[in-house]
Amino acid sequence: MVLTIILVLTKLIFATVFVSRLTLTYNLQGSYFDENSCTVYQEQAVLVYGLLFPSCSLLTLLSFYKTKKAFFK
Repeated sequence: MVLTIILVLTKLIFATVFVSRLTLTYNLQGSYFDENSCTVYQEQAVLVYGLLFPSCSLLTLLSFYKTKKAFFK
């Protein structure tokens, strides 16, 4: 049960970061500079977060299924 909750929170974090990074306007070199925090975001990270989100979703569904199966024997 605790693992399922942790995976749901992790999935939400990955989804939020993925969508926020996807909507940034990158330059031709694949970088985005945030003037407020002086941070440079790379476009390659969008792919990584895009792969982490579905894999975490799959683990969440598997954990939910196992938890449901254990509670309703």
